[in-house]
Amino acid sequence: MKKIYIKILFALAVIMSFSSCEDYFEYERTQESAWTTTLTFESGLSSVYNNVFFQGSLSDITSSGYLYIDFLTSGTSVLLEGCNTSAAIYNRSFSENQMDNYWKLGYQVVTLCNLALDLDANGGGNPFGLDITGEDYLNNYQRQIGEFHFLRGWAYWYLAKTFCPPYNQNGDNSGKFIPFKTTAAYSSEDIKSEEFGSVEEIYQQVIADLNAAKEILPEQIKKYGWSNVSGFECGRPNKFVATALLGKVYFLMGEYDLANAEFDEVIEYAENTGTYALEDPKEPFNKAQASEVGKEVIWEQSAGTLGTSNSTYFYGGMIMGYRMRTSNGDAVDVNTGFVKSTWNAYAISYYASEQMGWLKAVDGDYEVTEEAENDLRYQQVYHYMRPYQEGMATSDPEYYNTETVAGHAAVTTSHLYVDKFYRAPAPYGRYTKVPHIRLADIYLLRAWTRMNASNLNGAADDMNMVWNRANPDSPDKYDASIVSHDAIYAEYLREMMGEGWTVDFMMATQMDIPAGDDTEINSSVSAPYSSWYWPIPESEKELNSLYD
Repeated sequence: MKKIYIKILFALAVIMSFSSCEDYFEYERTQESAWTTTLTFESGLSSVYNNVFFQGSLSDITSSGYLYIDFLTSGTSVLLEGCNTSAAIYNRSFSENQMDNYWKLGYQVVTLCNLALDLDANGGGNPFGLDITGEDYLNNYQRQIGEFHFLRGWAYWYLAKTFCPPYNQNGDNSGKFIPFKTTAAYSSEDIKSEEFGSVEEIYQQVIADLNAAKEILPEQIKKYGWSNVSGFECGRPNKFVATALLGKVYFLMGEYDLANAEFDEVIEYAENTGTYALEDPKEPFNKAQASEVGKEVIWEQSAGTLGTSNSTYFYGGMIMGYRMRTSNGDAVDVNTGFVKSTWNAYAISYYASEQMGWLKAVDGDYEVTEEAENDLRYQQVYHYMRPYQEGMATSDPEYYNTETVAGHAAVTTSHLYVDKFYRAPAPYGRYTKVPHIRLADIYLLRAWTRMNASNLNGAADDMNMVWNRANPDSPDKYDASIVSHDAIYAEYLREMMGEGWTVDFMMATQMDIPAGDDTEINSSVSAPYSSWYWPIPESEKELNSLYD
């Protein structure tokens, strides 16, 4: 981390131009020696978004890493026969250097946010001398400060979830594992005085930052002046993104009443304003342009400026999903641009498929259940594949439901696949939306917190909101008599598979993290999950005397 501070301080001394993508904000930026206006201040924020959205590897802190790692480690995926991509993560080896990018990018985000928030504090909340009643201050500067708080909270949460033992809901969180600073280093003495923070301290800082973001950020992004460009709001948090994430943090900590209150705020806003609403399951995933956002999407990945060198996509989707990045559109039809993923190494585990109620064992193989066939989620964002057959023509009616990729030649039984990625229309199919927080997720989390508070009717109502959207011909499946953890968990898997939140749900509810199908390699893990974290990168240990 000291190395990161030195690099950033040097860069700031020379030029304030950590631009995320040169075209991302679609304006010309001159080189500045310091942050002196909201426009130049945006260059620092742009750099933070570069780390959050635009690295494109399998282990950056948002754009690929957390969805991919969650799917591989949760027991809800299965490594297909003959495949070995990221097997060490799938095997939960938690070995050194797997998460180096998480560390590097996460602390770069923290450091840039600290620099910006120091400037705000030292400048009395108005370092650029703006008219505090004017739109540049209200709609640009305050939004920027809210975003810096949100992004620091997000980064620290993911650093803690990756490099610290999981938050112990019923025990000690005083262990110190990673550096913790809320101000930047401006001298060698500052760097030398760096200290570790406890798991509790870091979680409390995440809460403080998200509360600050929640208070500062607008309900919806308001653009003014240089920020008034198409797509500027894409990927940016607003008040309800911060509220939803704060609820998720409380949920993971076991602060269920606090989590429920945050979920209430999000859902009440959605229902009262119509800003967010449930829709067909494919709608959050099948759009490309920044201006097109699924109605139920609260926060999503930004793909940048499409069709340029500054655009990016969810790289891990090819490995954990059904389609190749060269696919376009919704249809499963070669004539409309569908391409099977030749990089795929993972399907949904039989454990998870059976928990979902969507596959059943029949004569040594697995067949789709009637419940799955009737569910719009199965129809629109999942796909069933039969065992490998060599040489099948694309004109064969069974081609799209049969393993034909050479890398799957050893696959001898049928599987269910996630089919949520690369669904956007031509020519930008690879830049399909990747939602990070959806309204359906919040309904199901509130269903669990309501159940935990013995509000079984309320829990059933929330479960039916999600169920009815996917099963309009057989509505209102749930009532108080059948609300349970297992019922909510099954609904959560049907809804949220492959979206990065499964392990959090398991830990938050204190259930065992299942072994999945490969019980000879993995075993179930019980709360408090104290070994579920990665070691500090060796490169950091070599540079940082705190680890001596």
